Amino acid sequence: MALQLYSLEDHICKKCQCRIMKLEDPKSTKKFKYICPNCGAYSHSTNTEKICYCGSDEREHSDEEKFFPYRCMPFSVLKEKPELKQAFTFGFFKNKEIGIVQIDDYESILKTGKPVDYSHLSSSSNGTDYNPSSE
Repeated sequence: MALQLYSLEDHICKKCQCRIMKLEDPKSTKKFKYICPNCGAYSHSTNTEKICYCGSDEREHSDEEKFFPYRCMPFSVLKEKPELKQAFTFGFFKNKEIGIVQIDDYESILKTGKPVDYSHLSSSSNGTDYNPSSE
């Protein structure tokens, strides 16, 4: 039996948040086996889309496709661009190498180099503080 080598992907499993691995399919030059070593979820596909939390593989989405506003991304990007920390959604994922970024925040921070201002969300349109219990 030939030795099979897996590579780690920068994507996490939507079932258990473990890092996804890729095995090249020797019978196909376009399809791979993507597998979660923790829960066993797998897919024979051209990308991680079917088992990955973000449902994406760095490809363009057409207008007809459902666009999920999050992407998997290695935390290592914070070494070069610490300002991107705000774009990561923390607290939900167990994985310490790959996190989830909110695409709109990520792109805004990259473009401006500044944190996203959410102050407008903390008050109502008349300038008073929003209090859901008062409704």
